[in-house]
Amino acid sequence: MGDRLIQGQSHYAIGELCLARGENSRAAEHLQRARELFDDLGSSLWLAKTLIQLLEAGEAGDATPGVDDIDRVTAVLANSDSKEAGRLLRSLAEVRTALASVQASSGVAWMTPSSRFMVDEQQQRLPRSS
Repeated sequence: MGDRLIQGQSHYAIGELCLARGENSRAAEHLQRARELFDDLGSSLWLAKTLIQLLEAGEAGDATPGVDDIDRVTAVLANSDSKEAGRLLRSLAEVRTALASVQASSGVAWMTPSSRFMVDEQQQRLPRSS
């Protein structure tokens, strides 16, 4: 587990740096790799952080988390009593609220768990809130 966790954290850190430099598509690549590693390892805290950063990247394509991802991580974090889990739960709640707001204002209904938030007419990603 140790090497893969460090690998995931490295991809996460590179993704954060890319976001800070405005390189969103490159950030999304690293964050997606981190997401896969943290998901495989069952590291819910790191997975939650990564999902939040992927949403910030905005150009993440297929890597963009959906409401199903947010709900799954929220359910896992809800069983933790750490301060970090509490902070991440609040952040995930804000993200979910923002997605619901975008959905309500654009008239796009929640999609099935396997799909992502797409505007049917334009086939473009919905704007992400920061």
